[in-house]
Amino acid sequence: DSEDDGLPKCGEIWVNELRLTDFDESSGWAATARVNTMLADLGNFVFSGLHSTPGWGSIEKKVNERAKETTTQFDLATNLELGKFFPENYGLKLPMHFDYSETRIAPQYNPLDPDIPLKEDLKESYDNKDDRDSVRAITQDFTRRKNLNFINVRKEKVGAGSKIRIYDIENFDFTYAYSEIYHRNIDIEYDRKETHRGGIGYNYTNNPKNIRPFTKLKFLGKGQALRIIRDFNFFYAPKLLSFRTDINREYSEKLLRNKSQAKVILEPTYLKKFEWKRIYDVKFDLTQSLRVDFRANANAYIDEPPGRIDKSDPEFESKRDTIWQEILGGGSMQNYNQNLQVNYNLPINKLPLLNFINANVRYDADYRWTASARSVQEILG
Repeated sequence: DSEDDGLPKCGEIWVNELRLTDFDESSGWAATARVNTMLADLGNFVFSGLHSTPGWGSIEKKVNERAKETTTQFDLATNLELGKFFPENYGLKLPMHFDYSETRIAPQYNPLDPDIPLKEDLKESYDNKDDRDSVRAITQDFTRRKNLNFINVRKEKVGAGSKIRIYDIENFDFTYAYSEIYHRNIDIEYDRKETHRGGIGYNYTNNPKNIRPFTKLKFLGKGQALRIIRDFNFFYAPKLLSFRTDINREYSEKLLRNKSQAKVILEPTYLKKFEWKRIYDVKFDLTQSLRVDFRANANAYIDEPPGRIDKSDPEFESKRDTIWQEILGGGSMQNYNQNLQVNYNLPINKLPLLNFINANVRYDADYRWTASARSVQEILG
């Protein structure tokens, strides 16, 4: 070749050979258990558990669809009527629900090096048992749930013919619910969400006596002429008084895990929601012909200071005082709606010569108010 310079040439050839010989057919197993116990008329208790190992899967699943982690889960729940611990003549209803569950998912392979089984990596890389336990906890996906509820706690009337009074404790009901979800895994150091819900309800239903002051006056007679006066009546008490207030507070705190070797400063993120709802309802029949219905609902929020609020915070007392000022002030109103209805059956049919005519007048009024955005309030006041 006329272009050959005659100098020696050198080259390298790399050959990678990858052969798939067989699938890993290592088998896994799984087991479940469930216990349901009735505690007479006090309530019930339920426990359930589950455990499965890598390789577990139903018969129709392919190899790559089978479990690649060890899963351990248990749940316990109980529903109790704690009012049974009090004498029956108290009429106390105190239902309680509590449940607790944990789920632990241990990966078969190291999440940071998916080609190496986690057990082998822990055995070869760490000599200290405490170090192995620490790494095992970091790689584990862990979820814990707690719930505690007292729903519709109340006192019922005992004995037939008991008179209902406007101030009776039986008109009230109380509710409280608490839930917590805690989660961590290889990417999240912790993620905790707490929810508190509390409510107080008041409901007074009455069947007031109708007062007719002129019925027994003999000089009015029984004719049609003075019927409009003779039939005059009124009610001295409302038919319904109802009020309910509910407070809902949600608090979430989340911190991502630093998986690098660098000193990266990571701050937790917070998500808060503090709502306060109030509902009012009044039904008052002023007379048999004149009925008044009023209903209103108000939604407010409690403005919390930013960040975590606990005793470790040097500004804890000032933040706590700020929250209490918001609560005692009724919160910051978001929206308010009310409706007023008045129905009046005109007594035209009580007049002579017009007793064949029926007439009804209805008045309906709505009022709605919605707060502007916080940014607009800061500018306009």
